[in-house]
Amino acid sequence: MQNIEHPIQYFALFTLLSRTGIRIGEALSLTWDDINMDSSTLTVNKTLVYPLNSAPYLSTPKSKMSNREIKLNEPILRF
Repeated sequence: MQNIEHPIQYFALFTLLSRTGIRIGEALSLTWDDINMDSSTLTVNKTLVYPLNSAPYLSTPKSKMSNREIKLNEPILRF
């Protein structure tokens, strides 16, 4: 079995992806400023682009509809 150093981070990431439907680049671009604990919402307004032959960078989401606010439920907020 492979030794994973930070399994809780991976579990939190995959839980966020599966319960919200956000894209991996959107999840990786999140900061604490994007989370509103008072209203239990997550604001998606950027994405991490990771091209093959250059350094990753932050960009706007794929479309205007991709800028959105997502309501978070209790299992997500526990992380």
